[in-house]
Amino acid sequence: MLHDEPGAIDLARRAEDIGDRLGARDVLSDALNTRAVCVAKAGGNWIGLLSRALRIALDNDLPQQAGRAYGNIAGRYNLERQFAAAERYLADGLEYCDERDLADFANFLRGDHANALERTGRWRESAIASTELLDRSVPSPANRICILRRLGVIQARLGGTDVWQYLDEAAAAADASREPRAASRSRSCRCGWPGPRRTGWPAGPPTPPARPSSPTMPARTRTLGSMARWPCG
Repeated sequence: MLHDEPGAIDLARRAEDIGDRLGARDVLSDALNTRAVCVAKAGGNWIGLLSRALRIALDNDLPQQAGRAYGNIAGRYNLERQFAAAERYLADGLEYCDERDLADFANFLRGDHANALERTGRWRESAIASTELLDRSVPSPANRICILRRLGVIQARLGGTDVWQYLDEAAAAADASREPRAASRSRSCRCGWPGPRRTGWPAGPPTPPARPSSPTMPARTRTLGSMARWPCG
């Protein structure tokens, strides 16, 4: 149901009804989670649905559903640049996932935290967090591509020497994944760096971009605006 939010929402509602009737709390939590993400993509109010999905998972000891809910709540808040709201769920989610060895969800949350640091101008902290994530775990191919992209762009902003090491690896991995969106984002990052390839900065690093735009702007507008000069995905 990719890109068919109305159809996915309809199916999610039907799954909620089935899960509720059968007392299948895992099904109910997952269905609420899915509907919330689709509602968010359509510009609707998603937090109530995701909060309910998380509460059902926590109350019924459903680690997979809880990890997914923590990740989607923090991720949506960060995407909308509500960083303070996201921080609570990042902290609680990491504690929950680490205690239960939910490595995939914990890695996602750590990656999202690194994204938030990058988007708020805390580039060095984001680079440290991203490097630690690569060193301490084996992220999924998609997450690894995102981490490499982020590190390459931050290195470019800071005038670092490892820009192409990260961006070339991200582009190669994205091409191998045969995912057009991943490939286009990785290659747009390589095109977005105005410095000369592999030859350093003859006149010093470029002027840092402006800080993120107002939180009141539509999320999609802000994201596209930030990618215009310093794409990071």
